Amino acid sequence: MSIPFRLIEEDPISTAVSAIVNAGELAGAATLVWRAGKVIHAAGVGWRDVEAKLPIERDTLFRIASMTKPITSAAALMLFEEGRFALNDPIARWAPEFSQMRVLRSHNGPLDQTDPAERPITFEDLLIARIEDAPLCEVLERRIFGPLGMKDTGFTVPTEKRGRRAGMYGFDEAGRLVKRLTATGCSTLPERPADMTYVSGGGGLWSTLDDYLDFSRMFVGAGAVDGLRLLRPETLALMTSNRLTEGQRASSKLLGMPIFAAGHGFGMGVAVVIEPEKADPLRCGGGAGSVGWPGAWGGWWQADPNDDSVLIFLAHNMVELHQLAQGIGLGVFDAIMRFQTLAPALPG
Repeated sequence: MSIPFRLIEEDPISTAVSAIVNAGELAGAATLVWRAGKVIHAAGVGWRDVEAKLPIERDTLFRIASMTKPITSAAALMLFEEGRFALNDPIARWAPEFSQMRVLRSHNGPLDQTDPAERPITFEDLLIARIEDAPLCEVLERRIFGPLGMKDTGFTVPTEKRGRRAGMYGFDEAGRLVKRLTATGCSTLPERPADMTYVSGGGGLWSTLDDYLDFSRMFVGAGAVDGLRLLRPETLALMTSNRLTEGQRASSKLLGMPIFAAGHGFGMGVAVVIEPEKADPLRCGGGAGSVGWPGAWGGWWQADPNDDSVLIFLAHNMVELHQLAQGIGLGVFDAIMRFQTLAPALPG
């Protein structure tokens, strides 16, 4: 990977993202484009620490939020391949506390109006890690991070690496960029307590551009990366095929907006492009069969097997929901859209 990591004036992606950073709409971002076996673009724009003027570097660490989900899902599917469970097995086989479930009579109704569930929750519904009888962090390290050489990905950041972390930045009520101590909804702490054992397989990982590239290349390599097989091709096909019914696609919403009604379906931990001409690139773009899943704090990626490409965008954009409704903090979405649009035209 010999591409220099710096802002090059003639680089259209860096120039576009720089405009958003310079306008005070984003603290900084790291971007990477990999195509047909090589990195053709890698750049950092803006700051990991605005006050200290520390720039975004290629090894800057970001909270990747829901970009954690595809990694956890891949680990679960490794267990599936080993025959440890079937997709239609009830999760109560391993988690008996979920054997007597109730459901809301209406998806937006009062929490005290419930009925017994018509069927048990299955592994296909949820995908979980209890089967291994080990902490999730150990499962992921043994099965994915270690084999792929993802040396900077984990649920905690060691003391010696903390200077590489991107700071948490959001906006005040006037829309001015400010440093934050916690993420949106107080969902994180300034530092993880040393005695905390819980880790979030849905949103708790830190990672870097190159580490996430090592993982996401699996989706354009039929389940393998540089000869290392993580999943069999048929298992990857299950993971990257739409699993939603038409009714589920029509009713699924995020922030009150349809998320799978057109363009995308959802596989096992990833959004899947079904109708490219209707696909919202903020989920993921690319041709039919492309996959991705963004993170709530500004991370985004897509893997497109049609042209053997991976795009990764990492940022920290800690914005409250009411601020988004006021149009505050939308610059990160503009930056992602520009990145996704400009990347296919890069030479190489």
